[in-house]
This record gives sequence, C-alpha cells and structure tokens, in this order.
Amino acid sequence: METGSLRMPAALGLYSRVISCRLKNPQEKDYPMNVKRIALIAALCVCPFFSIAQATVLRVVVVKTADVKAYAKELEAGRKILKDAGSTGVVRSWVARYAGEQAGSVVVSIEYADMTALATDYETMDKNADYAAWLKGLAKMREIVSDSIYEEL
Repeated sequence: METGSLRMPAALGLYSRVISCRLKNPQEKDYPMNVKRIALIAALCVCPFFSIAQATVLRVVVVKTADVKAYAKELEAGRKILKDAGSTGVVRSWVARYAGEQAGSVVVSIEYADMTALATDYETMDKNADYAAWLKGLAKMREIVSDSIYEEL
C-alpha cells in the first residue's frame, strides 16, 4: 500500500483536527458550525480511502535470473496455481532487451481491479501451500531487484 501511505499524512492531519476540535454546548452560538466542520473533515478523511480502493493496482517485480526460459516456465506454473486458487490477478511478464544495466532483467506484473482485490488475493495466497512451495522454488532461480505496487492515476 505504498500509494495509500502518500495520502495518509494529509488524512491524519485532518483527523487530528477532528480530535482536537471541542464540541461546545448545543445552546452556544457556533455549535452548528462545529458539527458541520467535523462532518466535512470526516468526509474528506474517508474520500481518499475510497479512491485507493477503486483504482487499478499493479504489483511489479523486477528480477535477475540466469535462465530466462526456465523462469518463464516457472511463471506459467505460478499462473496455474493462482488461477486454481481463484485469484483475480492478471499475470504478465517481460524481459528487458537492448542495452543498459537492465538488459536481461525480467519484469513480472500482477494487475488487480483495485486494492481490495489485491488484499483479498494476498490473504488467500498466504494460506496456500502450493503457492508457498512454488515461491520457495522460484527464489532459487532469481534475485529480486525491486518489488513495488503501483496505483493507476
């Protein structure tokens, strides 16, 4: 949830204002304004979380491997495990060609409809013994360069 954490400080700032705001006695003159202010701040705090849950999410893992063909074959086995477990993620993979430091690197992505789908998938796969065994075998043939979660703008 890297992208969600970027929005968190603003939401926490608004939340702290709600906490520090003291409701006055209903007979006092500005009581309705305080209630409206708290309602507005609460709504603003909740809105970013709904937008996070609605945006398409992409997990991107960049790896180095000595045998790209064998790694691609293992990815196919992983796709089957994910599919059999009911994952909604769409797995894609690319190999970097041409020139530069990243040439030969493999990029694997899993696309989810939203952050909720990603969280549900992680929870499901965390309990899946076949998936755990597959990851353990995969670790022997790769070095993870980066592992990131991207949120669609």
